[in-house]
Amino acid sequence: MILYCSAWEPEIKHLEKENKLALGIGFLEASLKLERYFLDEKPEKVIFLGTAGAYDKNIELNQIIEIAEVKLLNSSSLFDEAYIPQDYKTYKSASKEKNICFSSLEITKSEKLSEKILSLESHTNVFENMELYGIAKVCQENNIPWQAFLAITNHTHEKGHEEWKANHLSLSEKLCKQFNS
Repeated sequence: MILYCSAWEPEIKHLEKENKLALGIGFLEASLKLERYFLDEKPEKVIFLGTAGAYDKNIELNQIIEIAEVKLLNSSSLFDEAYIPQDYKTYKSASKEKNICFSSLEITKSEKLSEKILSLESHTNVFENMELYGIAKVCQENNIPWQAFLAITNHTHEKGHEEWKANHLSLSEKLCKQFNS
């Protein structure tokens, strides 16, 4: 069995699969609900369908991408305003794509912060999704492979939330249709 999941119901409401689950907003809530699910069910694979922001303003919106790896981000440490005692683990999917996702407790709305995040990676295929890190961590700890497909709804700047609101429903439907066939 494959489990299809998302952060919230509107992202998977058009998915015509029996095994689908809305996990909640943010990596902590998503990981807790997924871990509880694994107590009763052990899928052979988890596929996360969600939305994301692009840090690079040259990335085209309204596309669907597959994520190769996910990292946890503490944005205040990027400006030497905080620190973490050890680096966070990076979780990799089986994807051959070059797309990287950062998860954080917050949504980026600063172009200055977006540029700083882009400087961490050697390429510009870097995206933001709040839930994926928690999902990947729980899958890794339970030896369950995962994949993530994200609809790029917005850029990470001060108007990002307005872009997300304008695009997330139609792009979530488009993403679900890819998995219905």
